[in-house]
Amino acid sequence: MALFDDVIDATPPLRSNFKGYVGNPPTDEKEYIELDCWKDSSLRPSWSEMSEKMRLLDIQMQRSLKYPPLSDLADALYWQAQGDNTKLEKYMDACKKVKEDFPK
Repeated sequence: MALFDDVIDATPPLRSNFKGYVGNPPTDEKEYIELDCWKDSSLRPSWSEMSEKMRLLDIQMQRSLKYPPLSDLADALYWQAQGDNTKLEKYMDACKKVKEDFPK
């Protein structure tokens, strides 16, 4: 599924105005303008709004694949309660690196 479709699915106001389309999702402004996929075209977001939403969703998806598992966080919190912050610091460093590797 394309990021365009994911943005539609994740945004209820867009989803309610979306009637669908046939073919490939738009990849640029020209294709987007030509795409007849809105029930009410006056409510259609601009290409810049859609492309920004797609960019942010792509970053979120990339980050979610790279973040350490939550089970590591649970283990780190356990050890922090025991007085050892080492694992929590490593977990936080790993999260920080993901954010640096995939900035918004």
